[in-house]
Amino acid sequence: MTRYGFLLTLILGMVWCSGAVFQYDFDLFPELPVGVPDSDSDLCRRDSNRFIDGLRNFTLWAHEMWDATAKSSTGVLRGSSFQMGHFEQCLTAKAPFATQYCLATVRMHVPALYKVDRDHLSIEFDGKDSVLDRLYRYNDVTKQPRDTVNFGWCVPASCSVHDLKTALSNYLNSIDVPLETRNVSYTGQVTSSFCHQSNDKQTYNIADYSFCLVTLILVLLVFISTAYDYQTESPKSEEKAKKKSLAQKMFLAFSARLNFLEMAHLETTNKDLNILYGLRTIAIMIVILDHRFGTFTSSALLNFDYVEVQYRAIMACLVFHGDLFVDSFFILSGLLVTYGLLSQFDKRMVNPGFIVFLRYIRLTPVYAFVIFYYATMFDYTGNGPLWKIIAGADSNDCKKNWWLNLLYLNNYINADHMVSFQFYQY
Repeated sequence: MTRYGFLLTLILGMVWCSGAVFQYDFDLFPELPVGVPDSDSDLCRRDSNRFIDGLRNFTLWAHEMWDATAKSSTGVLRGSSFQMGHFEQCLTAKAPFATQYCLATVRMHVPALYKVDRDHLSIEFDGKDSVLDRLYRYNDVTKQPRDTVNFGWCVPASCSVHDLKTALSNYLNSIDVPLETRNVSYTGQVTSSFCHQSNDKQTYNIADYSFCLVTLILVLLVFISTAYDYQTESPKSEEKAKKKSLAQKMFLAFSARLNFLEMAHLETTNKDLNILYGLRTIAIMIVILDHRFGTFTSSALLNFDYVEVQYRAIMACLVFHGDLFVDSFFILSGLLVTYGLLSQFDKRMVNPGFIVFLRYIRLTPVYAFVIFYYATMFDYTGNGPLWKIIAGADSNDCKKNWWLNLLYLNNYINADHMVSFQFYQY
């Protein structure tokens, strides 16, 4: 070898080594596979190979699908467990086959030897600690697990959930990952509730049309009743002094004006009770705040550290202990109802069973309307990667267990499939 040849070889070796250094894989979670080319299904395997060929030929639809797939994890150490990719781009890619968007769950299994002996409530870590100390699952309800990530995966719709799950598991078991030397392994999971297909079409059924018809009738009743109420209450009306019949009273029950005045009505027999009405209002406002915060934390957050800090803040006793305010609301409401009943009994005795019946009649129609909405049109009001698992589950539970809610037994029977979290009985 000549001197120049030796120098050229040395330079090429240095370039190769430097490139190897800079191209080292530092990802904590591996990338997802491209399609399912080894599927047992002929159609899935054929569509996956067409997808791969399209990528090699730089075809637009193929790169739309690949671009819509989440490539790597970001923000995992801050509790970001959803790497969405691009939901709409996947389902609207003009591929020669129907496309499918799934959230593939990849879990990292960190050996227990990396568990740090620390205060289980602490969220502070030393910057010199191993990254596996942060990724270890500490099984603390106040902490977001950092060992699980849900990746948006755009694949052919011909690949079943079983195909995807099998391919993902085989892929994770066969690839080389940087943390393999630390005895870290990965497992994958795909469920049907996390998958959406471009050819999914929601069709309206008789129940959906029935809800729309009932809603239209109620809206018209409110408008007509409110207009009639204003007309009869006007100074020029001749009907104002007349005694209203039962039919007129039932019709005016839909008046927006009368209902607003009724809702703002307070028990005035004892002015000292006004403070209890105020406390009850504060309690129900905090309960609503708790529900809103629960909905917020159940979504795909980029920085779950914020929530973990709130668990340890002074205001956590308000936000994370809504049960105390629910109990307070129960006590205050029961006290006020009891006082009203005692005042009523001083005038005349009323059958307690009849009072319970009147309360049931008062609450149930509006409650039934909300349940009707959840069982029908609610599922059409949105879309997205998490829509099936959240809204779809509520709608399905409502279709199956609506009768339990109307009997106010949903807290005791099939409580795991209650019609929406907000329908706990207050």
